[in-house]
Amino acid sequence: MDFYRPERACDELDRRFGRCIPLCLALLVATACGSAQDREAGPMAAGALRGKNLLVITLDTTRRDHISAYGVPGLEGTTPAIDRLAAQGALFENAYSQTNTTNPSHTSLFTGLYALDTRIMNNHSAFEDVAADIDTLPAAFQRAGYRTGGFAAVAHVSKQGLALPGFDEANVPPGELRASQIVPVLIRWIQQDRTRPFFAWLHLFDPHIPYRPPAKYRALYYQGDPTAGDSTPLGESPSFKRSAPKPSREQFGKVRDRRYPAAMYRGEIRFLDDQLGRLLRALEKLGLSDDTAIVLLGDHGESLGEHEIYYDHAGLYEESIRIPFIVRLPGFPAGVRVTERVGQIDLAPTLVELFDVNLESATPLRGLSLAEALRGKQGTALTGRDWMIHESASNHQIAVRRGPWKAIYSVWFMEPPVLLFDLEQDPKERHNLAKERPELVEELRVQAQPWLDEGRWKIGTEAFEKALGERLRALGYLPGDDD
Repeated sequence: MDFYRPERACDELDRRFGRCIPLCLALLVATACGSAQDREAGPMAAGALRGKNLLVITLDTTRRDHISAYGVPGLEGTTPAIDRLAAQGALFENAYSQTNTTNPSHTSLFTGLYALDTRIMNNHSAFEDVAADIDTLPAAFQRAGYRTGGFAAVAHVSKQGLALPGFDEANVPPGELRASQIVPVLIRWIQQDRTRPFFAWLHLFDPHIPYRPPAKYRALYYQGDPTAGDSTPLGESPSFKRSAPKPSREQFGKVRDRRYPAAMYRGEIRFLDDQLGRLLRALEKLGLSDDTAIVLLGDHGESLGEHEIYYDHAGLYEESIRIPFIVRLPGFPAGVRVTERVGQIDLAPTLVELFDVNLESATPLRGLSLAEALRGKQGTALTGRDWMIHESASNHQIAVRRGPWKAIYSVWFMEPPVLLFDLEQDPKERHNLAKERPELVEELRVQAQPWLDEGRWKIGTEAFEKALGERLRALGYLPGDDD
């Protein structure tokens, strides 16, 4: 499948900058601008972080516009710990998840591949069942002599569910854990062995529905009774009854104040941020901050009622796929803000280059290294990237982004069959231009064709689905008996 053609990026860079020098990474041929001297000197040189610790933090269901470092009016001070991390490193203004679903998005960021490559296309699939021949970043760091630990706050993405290979230690939560429960487990693990560098992954689940922040955090953003007043209860709204998942209906069906759900979501994120602050202070106390690279990003976003998607991340609208992405690296510049579009699939080639580890999958990595961007350089290979792909759970939809245009194609009997938006003129995706620009719909369809040919995908072993079915149903991923 012809997913990515680096020569197109090179042609564009030649046109804009007059030069383009290929940069070869392990199992990836990407493109980057700059002289050979630039590539070999300074902190962006291959292997610049060899032997440093690496902490990857993924935030479930976290919108970019609820991280105050992104400067959204009215949300100042929501995430002071994350804001400090961003000030000390690089913040990606236009970062996107690969999919709108947890397990596929984590697989993409830890493999550098599309869900269609790995066959992890929903939360039902265990890695060992469908992607045993795919290499992962944890396994690559493990081979390089690192201690590797995975600490997930929810079962379906943990050792019990997705079961990413390569971890020396991986916790198995009984269901969902609060950040205040899982962060101390990670800190203790870090303290256990200081003789080798570590690769640690922390996944926090708090912003996922139901939004129930501790009382202290609830009071920060809402006081009073949300069911009082004269407004119609949310549960009586036809669109809410039609599209809201069961957990949303149970928590907010009687709510009359439409501000309440978003306030509770914000409270969850503030609570999560305080726990991240606890983790960052622990690293400082242990003397590890200067030797630890930290990557923080969302696994996908969340819709808070936009497009009649209530407190869920269905669909491929911006609310569901635009994510926070912040990186702090030892020896790299602080205060960097990167405006080019980047994705989760760019993390693997970046870490392969900077830590000098090898991913041994037969499939070439689909992303681009962010090393130059992290150094604060402008005019990198990212500038020449002319399109991106976004996948949905079970391949129900596929989105193609090129320049300001975004097309969303329905794969499996969904209406409308195609959506087309000009995000520069219509950032909230309210005006479908598919009928007005049919030629553009067909141009972008070329990149989506492998997914359209694949059709709807549903996979998972019988034992796996039986073990996790009830949990996924409770989270709203599967319909209940009354749905």
